[in-house]
Amino acid sequence: MATCFTVELIKRKYKINDEVAKRSFLSKIEDIITRDKKKERAVNYLRQWGDKFWEPTEYRIKEITNKIETELKGSVQAKLAPVELGSSGVARLSEEIKKDVVQRGQAVINEIQMRELTDVLEFLNEDIFHDSKQRFYICIDKLDENWIDDKFRYLLIRSLIETIRDFLKVRNIKIIAVLRTDLIERVIRYTRDSGFQEEKYRSLQLILKWSRNQLKELLDARVNYLVKQRYTNKPVGLSDVLPRSIDGVEAIQYMVDRTLMRPRELIEFFNECIEHAEGSAVITKQALLDAEEQYSKKRLRSLQDEWVSDYPSLIDLAFILRKQPKQFKIGDLKIEEMENFLLNYAIDYSDRSDALSQQAKNVAEGITSIKHFLPTLFHIFYKTGLVGLKTESYESMQWSYNGPEVIVNNSINDDTSVKIHPTFYRVLGIRP
Repeated sequence: MATCFTVELIKRKYKINDEVAKRSFLSKIEDIITRDKKKERAVNYLRQWGDKFWEPTEYRIKEITNKIETELKGSVQAKLAPVELGSSGVARLSEEIKKDVVQRGQAVINEIQMRELTDVLEFLNEDIFHDSKQRFYICIDKLDENWIDDKFRYLLIRSLIETIRDFLKVRNIKIIAVLRTDLIERVIRYTRDSGFQEEKYRSLQLILKWSRNQLKELLDARVNYLVKQRYTNKPVGLSDVLPRSIDGVEAIQYMVDRTLMRPRELIEFFNECIEHAEGSAVITKQALLDAEEQYSKKRLRSLQDEWVSDYPSLIDLAFILRKQPKQFKIGDLKIEEMENFLLNYAIDYSDRSDALSQQAKNVAEGITSIKHFLPTLFHIFYKTGLVGLKTESYESMQWSYNGPEVIVNNSINDDTSVKIHPTFYRVLGIRP
């Protein structure tokens, strides 16, 4: 990964798009070797792994993979009896030999890559990207999409994070990876090994949070742009298109309250309002309330999509909150209603095997008590943003998106106050 970043950055800086440009670049770095022999190993690394700078990234990834595979075959077959490293060959290997192959594979990668990495980063910092007036950025997004099987995706994302940490040594390069909090948690959970230090990862994070005013300003600017583009050159803001208030609350405040403080949710709500106000110059109160019903349903579905890797049964278990008061204590819930809900769930979704579904079935079968299950369930509801929790009487209501990301299970009990998030009032039939 470090190799790909290095080559891409050099390619961009020196505009290397053909053999002639590559020779020109190599000629420049030959002068550096002449002045400083310590840099020779770094330059040789670039010659080896950046043989065709102008080729697409996919080409170079394949080239690097083939070289590592060749080195690995040579290492394994020199130490062990000849083995085939294809899928059929690996299937015939004993666990002991597989373990040896993995260890040798790691040794090969370390030998090929890691011994030069320190030299390369020093070379980049001192001789290539030394001009503070010329900064380079790599931005990486869409890592939460299904671009590869999860068991490999988490390992690759961890490798990416470690590469970003290595590149901190190069002052005028910044690598930015956009990751959702739940994805980072899964990466840490599924790739944790001996010697793992979570604080080294946390120190690289910059948590993005939006204030209410920032969200209002964003939507106001969006409205102004859309209306000016279609109808008029005069400035137009939210106050010109939204009703004055909804149930005594300023309309924009009402909308922001029904988000998890993220721009995409407010934009989705507003787009739904536009659709329901089609043919009208303004969004009426009724149009906004009709839009809220559709928006609420879509947000619950989106929440499921966001957390499906961890909690595939989230959307169905969320309906245990249906027609509850908007705020209540866990101890106030009617145990018989809860048990009946979980019994029906166990019957309707008997084929589900995820951990949360299994715990729900254990309650229905009398293996686990409902009192034991509810703290776990509300812990997950809190984590995903469905509800806020108040575990102590002297505390304020906490929400995962602007408070502690996790509230531990053993602090949730019958006296814990629960508040259902207004985003989900309509889909869950909650009366505000």
